[in-house]
Parts: sequence; C-alpha cells; structure tokens
Amino acid sequence: ANARRALLRQARQACAILLSEDAGYASASRCRPRALEVSVGLPVDDEGTDLDLTDPVELTQGLFIRGKIDRIDESTETPGELRLWDYKTGSTWAFRRDPPFDQGRKLQHYMYDRMVRAILPDATIRLTGYFFPGTSGNGERIAYAPEALAVGETLVRQLAALIRTGTYPATDDAGDCTYCEFPGICGDVQAVAAQSGAMLRHCDDPKLAPMRSLRDVEADDE
Repeated sequence: ANARRALLRQARQACAILLSEDAGYASASRCRPRALEVSVGLPVDDEGTDLDLTDPVELTQGLFIRGKIDRIDESTETPGELRLWDYKTGSTWAFRRDPPFDQGRKLQHYMYDRMVRAILPDATIRLTGYFFPGTSGNGERIAYAPEALAVGETLVRQLAALIRTGTYPATDDAGDCTYCEFPGICGDVQAVAAQSGAMLRHCDDPKLAPMRSLRDVEADDE
C-alpha cells in the first residue's frame, strides 16, 4: 500500500511538472502539438494520427527502423516549422555524456529526425530533443539543432557494419552496466569491460574497426 501511494504521488508530481513546464514552453516557443504518438512502420489503427507512416524508414544500407514518435510540435507563427520531442521519465544524467550521441549509445533523437523527414519531407525541423517531466528530470529539456545531428549518419553506418559482420564486442566502459538488470550474464562487468578495451587496443581484426572508431580507441601498432 505504501509503495502504491508513493507511485501515485510521483505520477501526480510528474503530471503537475509536465503541465506547468509545457505551458511555459508553449508560450515561449510559440509552438503547439501537431501530433502525438506518431506511428512509423507499425500497423495503423483507428486511434492513429494523420501523420502515421506504414512503411519503416531506412537508416542506411538495408537497416530499417520502426516505432513511435512521442510528440511533434509545430510553430504557430511559421507553419511547417517543427520541434520533435521524446518523453523521458528518468533524470538527465545519462544524456549529458559526450552529447549529442554518447559514442553511439544515444541515437533516438537522430532517428526521430530521420523518421519525420520521411513523413514530412518539406517541413523544417528546428530541433529534436528530450523532455523530462518526471520528478527526477523536473521538466528539463535537452535539445539539438539539425546540424548537431549530422554525424549521426556516420555513427549509424558504423553500428550497421558491426551488425553486418556479426561483431558484438562487450562495452569497454563498465559504467554502461550500472543500471543493467542482467549483470549475472556477464559476471564481473569490470573485468569484462577491461577485456573488451584490451581487445579493441590489441586485436587487429578489421571487423573491430567501427567499434574502435565509435569509442575513440586507437589500436596498438605492436
């Protein structure tokens, strides 16, 4: 019962933060929601939006994405000028590391950008970002202009190259495992991360080149 009350209290606080911060944002940005939960590459039902896209979007060389875009805002002063938002219930901490992509760990904002460009090719996307309405994020927004997303295509190609060759090295940063729900699979994550880092530095297998590039690791000459 206490846990339920705590969850309800947090939910009410999050709703209050969302409504308060969103009202201020709408006034300052002169934007309004154009669509919510826009579907891409998924079956469309009667509760869909007029922007839903039945086909998935190709990111690069046979790699397609599908999903839902939390929110698309449109300027009330300049029709066709958009801002894209993804809601996050947690804190902003993990989104402040090496922005805007955290060495390939954070790609959702880039994918939102690509999906909306497929849906509305004539629109102007002013920014893409994350909105944290929960009690941890306290209504903060982290957003990126389109020019900051340009490197996303390179990162996606590097990730796709790893998938294409069946190369799935473990992370070289044990911090990635802090909130993992399955630590028992890897065992000692510090040791696994250290082994992965050593492999990236010392193994000359060309299939590891994309991962080295993503994590900014230089291979030893020896």
